[in-house]
Amino acid sequence: DDGSGGCPEKAAAAAIKLVDQDKVFLVIPGIHSVSDYSIAKKIPTLTGREDAASLKAFGPNGIGLFSIASALRVWSSFAAYDIDSAHNTPCLIHPDDDEWNGNEKTLNAELAKYGIKFKSVVRYADDVSTAQQQASTAVAKFKSAGCDQVFFMAHNPIALIFFTSAATQALWFPEAWTFTSYTGLIDTPLGANLMDKRQWDNAIGLSYRVPKGQHPAEGNCKRIYDRYYPDDESGGDSAYTQIACAQLLPAAEMMRRGEKLTGELTADSFIAGADAITRDFNFDALVPLDWSIPTGGPYKTKAIDDWTVITWNDEANQYDFPDF
Repeated sequence: DDGSGGCPEKAAAAAIKLVDQDKVFLVIPGIHSVSDYSIAKKIPTLTGREDAASLKAFGPNGIGLFSIASALRVWSSFAAYDIDSAHNTPCLIHPDDDEWNGNEKTLNAELAKYGIKFKSVVRYADDVSTAQQQASTAVAKFKSAGCDQVFFMAHNPIALIFFTSAATQALWFPEAWTFTSYTGLIDTPLGANLMDKRQWDNAIGLSYRVPKGQHPAEGNCKRIYDRYYPDDESGGDSAYTQIACAQLLPAAEMMRRGEKLTGELTADSFIAGADAITRDFNFDALVPLDWSIPTGGPYKTKAIDDWTVITWNDEANQYDFPDF
């Protein structure tokens, strides 16, 4: 139990127990302070920080699904060529912390290559008790600035529920709400249905998923959950199932391949198993995963390379893939 980010002492104790006392060969952390400790001790870790300071300290770290730097590069190209942000008035929303403030700088640098600059930026506090007030203030600021495109980046889409609701209450309807799959679950019907419908009709973003009915692994996460919990009618489609699936199934595949290659299950064999996944594994209906962790580098510690445009179709209750 890492304390969910609200208790630094508990997070530190959890990290020390895992790494120094239990001597695990792999850590799947819930928060960055745990991943920082495990990475510093050279324990293979699923996900990790990608800010410049962390990369400088540790090098490529954390074996994860996608890179924020890659997502921001592709998103900037998308802004230039798909939604023509250079001839519109884009604005940005993101959490107010060191990680996301750093990502803002990266996104600004990438957008500058295309002559694109945000008219207004809102950095919100991760505080549910003030979320509605923050959203109303942000919407008023964007509306006054004449924003017609809203870029949203965060680890999850919860804050966007408040922002889209506040926008409708203020009778403000931007031409586009845009995002990437780096914001977990936002590119699924589960995430989309949390948003204000009148706003999300104008949603367009980038996803690593594959259109419904076009992938042999479609529904894999739900099938596995339902096998273990057949009486839970909604659990297989839930957010926690999807998040756990994305963490656990790739890790399990790395373990299988590592043990097959080496005959044992250790930190070293786990890394070998990750290196063996070369665009030939899917845990659900998404693009193939691909890691490359050769001795001495260069390392590719994030698995997702391919993105496609998606737009929300409220009538069909699913995302369309216009360019797939």
